[in-house]
Amino acid sequence: MKLSTIAISVAVVIGAVATGGSWYTGKQVEEKYSELVTLGNNTLKQFELYGVKAEIKDVKVERHFFSSDISYNLEAETGGETYVLKGSDKLYHGPLPINRLMKGNLVPAMVSSEGKIITPEQLKSYFTKPEVFTHQTTMSYSGDTSGQFSTSGFKLDDAIWNISDTSGEFTLAKSGDYQLAIDVPMLSLLDPITKMEYNGLRYEVKGKKTSDTYRYLTIGDYTMSADSFSISSADANKPSLTLNKITSKGDAKLVNEDYDLSGDFSSQVVVKNQSEELDLGQLKADISMKLDAKSSDELIVYSLQMQAGSELTDEQNAKVEEISKTLLSKEPQLHIKDISLTNSKGKNQLALLLNLKATDFNNMGSTADVLNIFKQSILDTTLNISALEELAKQIASVDPEQRSTAEQAAKAQVEQLVLQAKNSGLAVVDSENIKLKLEIDEGKVKLNGNDVPENQVENALFFIMLGLAGLSQ
Repeated sequence: MKLSTIAISVAVVIGAVATGGSWYTGKQVEEKYSELVTLGNNTLKQFELYGVKAEIKDVKVERHFFSSDISYNLEAETGGETYVLKGSDKLYHGPLPINRLMKGNLVPAMVSSEGKIITPEQLKSYFTKPEVFTHQTTMSYSGDTSGQFSTSGFKLDDAIWNISDTSGEFTLAKSGDYQLAIDVPMLSLLDPITKMEYNGLRYEVKGKKTSDTYRYLTIGDYTMSADSFSISSADANKPSLTLNKITSKGDAKLVNEDYDLSGDFSSQVVVKNQSEELDLGQLKADISMKLDAKSSDELIVYSLQMQAGSELTDEQNAKVEEISKTLLSKEPQLHIKDISLTNSKGKNQLALLLNLKATDFNNMGSTADVLNIFKQSILDTTLNISALEELAKQIASVDPEQRSTAEQAAKAQVEQLVLQAKNSGLAVVDSENIKLKLEIDEGKVKLNGNDVPENQVENALFFIMLGLAGLSQ
């Protein structure tokens, strides 16, 4: 395994340590430390799905009257090699920890700690600081823990990841509920032909304690914002795509045996070439899903394994297929309530509501069988003709050689699209919009409010999909 890949694995483990762990004070240090280390190591075992074995070990506690010194090793095994990160914590005992008292903080606390983890010698060239992780943590007498942390940035010589120094803050309640906020000034991903980069990324989550039944399902609310996210080519002559002023929020919750997720997204879409910047408009999305919780939890395990680069065995692939069928048979829902692009001339938007019935997928043999699994499902599209012309003109203008004819070419392109929509009979066209609404409910199909005869359903669906594919071009 490449050393750069190992560096990423170690960085991921550091991130896990950064958001967890708290040390008790006084005599409780000796009594509770072993229990907390066991709890931490149980959490680190989840990284085995990524091919990383991590463990906190060799813990040593030296207790003094006002403080305690703790040292430990964070051992990470990956790629056939073992890396040892040296960790140390200084615990200041309550009720008035000295480190807080020196800063004028008179609020009583059970313990306040300051600590760091040092980069192993083999990986120092990848990290920007010798201390890859530092923290300041306080535990109240109620058992709640809060603090701040920072991690070192790192950069890999043989491409892919590059991340700036990060900082964050957290609160962990005795109940297991938590709040976490992370700031990442810059994060980039490179391959031989493409570069993707986030700037000014901030992620906040208010999470609930993980369910004992569904270990991999995250529960809680999140917000995310970023100054920009850009995708560019290694060829500087090619245009780049940038999303500016990104905002997103959402939540995930368990409702009976279902895993319900929802979220929205907004950004300004910009295309840049060597000489100018074109604002394509505001992109918005509002999406929700309802899935079987047990099946979702089981699929995440295999998904993480594949993300770690491990190939599934034939037996595992068969299991994934079985779980997927179970998930689809539990009446899942996908609601894209709105996805739209709005520019100075108007809005183009699409809504897709998919609701599936409980179905035995082993007995699917015809188009009628497929249509029968949908209930109250809708595809609703509105394309504004003026907005389409503006978008087509801007895209053509990206190429300097086409800039002088961009407006004329865009008008001709959209006129051809309008003519095709009229001739197809599949859309409703007026002077401003092209509209299409497809409804499927337990085998019955409606197009733009009109029933579609059974003998015409298959052809109608084919031409609708063909038309939508054409629009994507």
